[in-house]
Amino acid sequence: RLIKFAPDVAFPVTFVTGALRRHRGLETVVLGKQATTEIAGALPALPTVVTLVLRGAALLGNKALGQILVKCPALKALDVQDCPRLTSAGLANMPRGLSRLFCGSTHPRGKGKMCDKLNTYLNRLDDLQQLGVRSCPGFEKIALKAAPFALDLTGSPVTEASGLVGVRHLSVAETCVDVTTVISGSLQSLNLSGIRLDSKVLTLVVTTCALLSRLQAARCRGADDTVVSQALSTLARLRLLDVSSNPVTERAVLVKVAAEAVGMGVVNTP
Repeated sequence: RLIKFAPDVAFPVTFVTGALRRHRGLETVVLGKQATTEIAGALPALPTVVTLVLRGAALLGNKALGQILVKCPALKALDVQDCPRLTSAGLANMPRGLSRLFCGSTHPRGKGKMCDKLNTYLNRLDDLQQLGVRSCPGFEKIALKAAPFALDLTGSPVTEASGLVGVRHLSVAETCVDVTTVISGSLQSLNLSGIRLDSKVLTLVVTTCALLSRLQAARCRGADDTVVSQALSTLARLRLLDVSSNPVTERAVLVKVAAEAVGMGVVNTP
């Protein structure tokens, strides 16, 4: 039910399409770098495929992606990360039943071309549960009609966010977002790493997000010993607290407060 093509081999078009025709009932197809304009044009219908991975397809453009998506009417999960030629327009015709989407770049200084227009296409989806828009320099605003279960905006310069109440797993690491606009009582994991925060904002996170089991604030100026102590004493479900590489929070402080938390994984590395 799964077919995966080796990422370091350029297979002939006839080999790829032939393999897809022979394996009926496929549910997961990992094309990766094989996803080219030629492949897209010759791709057979894939009516049973629910997961499609095109990550790393450097030659994949908007038109080719559209040709591929038409062949996958039952698609539920799509990974188009590290596809530098794709823009938001390439995702205009995603299947309405798509519930998981990953786009942008997996590299910290990626050159993803998604922009704010992506919001229009995301809001056409009936049941978006998991969304990743990483390292896209042009993606500055996220505005969703319904909050997904998990949202990863790491590395994108997001400054405005709306429609996120209800998100359970959220990463706004290395963004410019106003944290006060994205926190809610539904959060179970939160990644704020690399964001400039003050202790008042972090205190608001600790007092609002009672369900948090994971809180990451690495390289985050403002995570002082008072906030760390408060997190450990207030968040009963907390199992991971990462305040590594923070100039104010010292290892000795964490050793002291960690003794108060049974089963807690406390991270503090230089």
